[in-house]
Amino acid sequence: MTISTRSTRQHSILIISAANAVRGIMLEGYINAVAGSGWRAYSAGTQPATAIHPLALLVLAEAGIRPDARCKNWTEFIGQDAPRMDVVATVCTVSAEQVSPDWPGTPLVLNWPLPHPNEAADNAEERIAAFRAVFTLVKARADDFLNEMALATSASKLRGAI
Repeated sequence: MTISTRSTRQHSILIISAANAVRGIMLEGYINAVAGSGWRAYSAGTQPATAIHPLALLVLAEAGIRPDARCKNWTEFIGQDAPRMDVVATVCTVSAEQVSPDWPGTPLVLNWPLPHPNEAADNAEERIAAFRAVFTLVKARADDFLNEMALATSASKLRGAI
């Protein structure tokens, strides 16, 4: 599913989590897969892991999504050479509490708390089910966001035309 944002300019969103190994990676991959040319998603962590969680990669592969291949630190996105963000969204309490710089361009800052699938399962079957459940939440959150942004862009264009 591609969601049109009806904009001539590409917008950017940075998703920040603690390790940037599961939830942020899922959101980044999904938004980049469905948003068309209207949005570019990035993800980063406050304390990035050394690798993306293998079950996150598995769940994304099941959806036909190939994510960025590395966990990134959020500080990569505040320098002068960094992409300008329109939206910064945190997905966990840790990242929401740790990240509050003066973002270049004053983006909209959102908090989208999502459960971490590692905290929910004891065996392999339950663990993969937990990762799939979180991915379902990720897709719903991203779809809602992209639809809201498309409506806001359309309303703004309509106001400008009147």
